[in-house]
Amino acid sequence: MRTSNIFDLLLYVYNLIKLKQNYRFTFFLICCLFSSTWTIILAQTTDKELQFQSSLIDALKEEKIGNPEKAIAILEKLKFEPEVKAISNYYLSRLYQFKGRHEDALFAINECIRADGSNKWYRIYQVNLLEKLGRYDQVAQTYEKLIDLESNNYAFYENASLNFLKVDNIDQALHIMDLAQTKFGILPSIALKKAELFRLKKKNKKAIEILEASIKDYPNHEELYISLLEFYKEENSVDEIKAIEQKIKKINPYSPYFNVNNADESSQMDLSALDGLVANPNIGIDQKIKKIIPFLNELAISKNPNLFNSLKSISQNLILAYPHEVKSWTLAADVCFHGNQISEAISNYKTAVEIGNVPFGVWDNLLFCLIHNNQWISLFKYANLALDQFPNQSYPYYALATSNLHLQQYDDAMSNANQVLVMNKNNTNMRREAIILQAQIYEALGDLKNSNIKWTQAMEIIPNDLSIIAYCTSPKTDKELVSKAILQKAFETKQMPDYIKHYKLAQISYNMKDYLKAKDNILLSLGNTLAHIPEILELAAQIDLNLNQKGQALKYLQEAESLSEQKDYYKKLIQNLEG
Repeated sequence: MRTSNIFDLLLYVYNLIKLKQNYRFTFFLICCLFSSTWTIILAQTTDKELQFQSSLIDALKEEKIGNPEKAIAILEKLKFEPEVKAISNYYLSRLYQFKGRHEDALFAINECIRADGSNKWYRIYQVNLLEKLGRYDQVAQTYEKLIDLESNNYAFYENASLNFLKVDNIDQALHIMDLAQTKFGILPSIALKKAELFRLKKKNKKAIEILEASIKDYPNHEELYISLLEFYKEENSVDEIKAIEQKIKKINPYSPYFNVNNADESSQMDLSALDGLVANPNIGIDQKIKKIIPFLNELAISKNPNLFNSLKSISQNLILAYPHEVKSWTLAADVCFHGNQISEAISNYKTAVEIGNVPFGVWDNLLFCLIHNNQWISLFKYANLALDQFPNQSYPYYALATSNLHLQQYDDAMSNANQVLVMNKNNTNMRREAIILQAQIYEALGDLKNSNIKWTQAMEIIPNDLSIIAYCTSPKTDKELVSKAILQKAFETKQMPDYIKHYKLAQISYNMKDYLKAKDNILLSLGNTLAHIPEILELAAQIDLNLNQKGQALKYLQEAESLSEQKDYYKKLIQNLEG
């Protein structure tokens, strides 16, 4: 067995371990590594090769136990050795990326490919790295190399064309699809993409020609006709439009085209049309999602439960039709998110990221939902996975810091919060969130002095920040000086009404069990008629109860009950007081 084969086995085993997949088989392979069989294999290698293998295993071990710098130091000694140049530079690239050294990561994977340009997986990793760096011209060129390596993989053609389009190289995008057409024939997917490229070049007649050519081979492909219709509409070819519409009716009398394409997307459309759209095998997933999105946007605003139920059913049918598509799972997750079914949204987002190659927005939504649901262990896991793929994004660092805080990993929490600040010098909202995290970390450590400083810094960024004010005045807060210092910043802005100011001060004093001071401030608040709302009246009642003024407390609760929609809640409080 040659060294390259041994490294392939090592790489396979290591990735199984890292991905935590197929435990039993992984264990079997590990046992083989250290069996007599493995000893025989090693005996066939040179002492130098054995040394390299040992060093490589040491590097992988250091990475696995959380010592990336040690792993880098080992691999940097191997990266020029011809026997291991490819694999050592591959792992160096991964580690550099993890440490935020993106240019070094790119240089390393380029060196890896120079050593072994026949390994498609190295180039796929190179593609992912280039995408994260936004170098789409190089992404496209790399996909061209992948086409040379594996010409039967249609996805490589599609991705190459797409990335040439991202850098406005329409001619090269067309050239790639021409190559695909030569290889696979005039497939509907090829025809549709070439038609859109011709549209960008303002060559509608060419687009029509390619669509009609594909229709000859695929006469029952509904999406080809629908696309062709769009071009004829632009050309105002009335006779052709009527003829094609008749053909669509013949292919599919219940075609969603007549319900969806002829409707104003801004208006209420029949959701049943979407059911037919999703069920139609001749229409691609992108076209289907395009028609669903307006309804999803409406749900995000209206939170209409009937609309949610319909969209949830439609998204589930889309998953049944495309169980291995990231887009179907992401849509289902977005529907659940806007329908306030966060747990189910999390499950769908997880499936999407596990399928792989998702945009950062999907990771962003998943991390947000995990924070929302207080799932700290899962948050820790997925924040790290997000950083593996998007080390230049700050939100995963924020999510990781949040998980660190709740898992009592305070040093890591502070380090990651600092990283958020470094990466967001001009992002006010993210800076504020990072500083609030730091305040909470100091508070957890019992360092109230630095916690006060951080809370005050956060308030200076957004002086009337209601989330900070809510924290300061919550029943769990018993730090009067901290709360007052923060609130004073809000008061100084003159943006907070006096009755709210005195209500908040009353809350602080009440939390500190200083009921007389709380009484003074709640009376000043209630001097304004706007303050006569259930929440403020309830606090006034609680203060009076602690001052043994039961009668006045009862009056406040009765007024609160008359003003509140939660009448049963206040009736119960009144009954308890009267009892």
